[in-house]
Parts: sequence; C-alpha cells; structure tokens
Amino acid sequence: MSVIINGHGPRSMSANDRKEYISAVKCMYRHKTHANRRKVPGARNRLDDFVASHLIEGDKIHFNGYMFAWHRHFVWLYEQALEDECG
Repeated sequence: MSVIINGHGPRSMSANDRKEYISAVKCMYRHKTHANRRKVPGARNRLDDFVASHLIEGDKIHFNGYMFAWHRHFVWLYEQALEDECG
C-alpha cells in the first residue's frame, strides 16, 4: 500500500497493490467505529468515521485557506488507519 502513501492513486497501482487496497478498505467495514455515538449516531464502522468527520468539518474547511492542508492531513489519517488497522 505504499503506493497510496506516496501520493499516487489507485489507477497507478499494480494489480496486486490494488487488490491489497480494496481488501484493506473492506477490512475497515469490519472494524467498529471509534466515533462518539452522541455526535455521530449513524457511524457503524471505521469507514463511517471518516465519512462523518468529513461531513461534520466540511462546511468549516471547504471555504477557507486551510482546505488543502486539512484534506492532506485527512487523507494521511485515512491511509494510516488502513495501514495500522488493516495491513
């Protein structure tokens, strides 16, 4: 999965790396949410955590100068979760 972390997307991955990435994303569905149930009652798994974070922070982030830095950090956190929690 180092292809993702190095800033490349799935289209530039080898077939094997793409397979590992898809497997890790599916693994995120199997992991329980880390989100606060009061703040994000609909979150059921780790992938939901990332969707919820983006939705909650989206209005604050998308319309200011921090947008690109925030998204870069957000993607980094997602990639770290894929690596650390799902190999």
